[in-house]
Amino acid sequence: MTKSNQSNQEALYPYGPSWIDRVTSAVKRTRIPFVVVYLLVWFIFFVVLLLLRWQDGTFPVGHIDKTDVVMSLTGIFFVALVHYLDNWAMKKLKIFRESILVSDEEFEGLAYQLSNLPPRPVLIASLISFGFGTITFLITPSSYGFIHISFGSPSSVLQLINFLFSWFTFGALSYHVFHQLKLGGMATANYIRINLFNLSPVYTFAGLTMRSAMGWLIMAYAWALTTPSLFQNFVIIGTIGFMQVVALLTFILPLLGAHEKIVEKKSQSLNEIGDRLESVVEEMSKMDDDYDKDKLSKLKDTLSALSMAEERIKKIPTWPWRPSVANSLATAILLPNAVWIFQLVVERFLLK
Repeated sequence: MTKSNQSNQEALYPYGPSWIDRVTSAVKRTRIPFVVVYLLVWFIFFVVLLLLRWQDGTFPVGHIDKTDVVMSLTGIFFVALVHYLDNWAMKKLKIFRESILVSDEEFEGLAYQLSNLPPRPVLIASLISFGFGTITFLITPSSYGFIHISFGSPSSVLQLINFLFSWFTFGALSYHVFHQLKLGGMATANYIRINLFNLSPVYTFAGLTMRSAMGWLIMAYAWALTTPSLFQNFVIIGTIGFMQVVALLTFILPLLGAHEKIVEKKSQSLNEIGDRLESVVEEMSKMDDDYDKDKLSKLKDTLSALSMAEERIKKIPTWPWRPSVANSLATAILLPNAVWIFQLVVERFLLK
């Protein structure tokens, strides 16, 4: 390989895959639908955990704890979510290839970086999250009583490993969301051709940011629904609140560049139409009593067409998402908080 080819390869593929990309790649090589693979892994792990719970007497035989179900799924869900977001982003990227103003080589590099994370930052993010989970568990073990970890039983050891693995994968997911949306936002702002009458490519990226945001919330709400006592745990409350804020920022921030680009394109189009309208009106005002009726009719038609185009462009929204998408996310964030606040008010003031 020549030096120029090597430099081109380094520009297109500036880093190797991260640990979580290696996991998702291994799942892809099975050629089995990835949802099936992750569900199978979760089911096997949960059955083993359940049998150990019954064997060491943590729970009576036949009892299935809802918290164990969610806890055993958490880390696997985070990996599966990364896999899903990568698949969805790549699928849409290929559909709208013609709208992305880059060469084929640059497109290949963009696709690689969109679906692969740099290994060192991912590992650092995973270790930071892992460290946070470990420290909070060691400082306030009672705060995590809901996951039923008592040292000495085999099931507790397995659950502790799973608990720390969940924090480890949470760090990777956090970095994945940051990386993918930062890159996607840059691509949307700089490389996508803005067509005011066909904003589907831009709206598609809003679909990615919405899915990333909702992915954050799904597991948080699963915990809240199955373990109401979490709302007495300041660590968990803080984590859920953090995830809601991040979900909102995840949806909005990557789209700011596209918003500015749409505003610029809309302003440019309105200015061009304004110049043409001015020209037509001036030409009509200069016509004397011997005016050409056919020419006047054409000028009137042009004036009408330009006015209609102006009104239509003015009505085009500049925020790059469909209202239904923003409404869904707002509902997902506001409704659970409203219900929780209502419950607190009822418990504190009406049920005393």
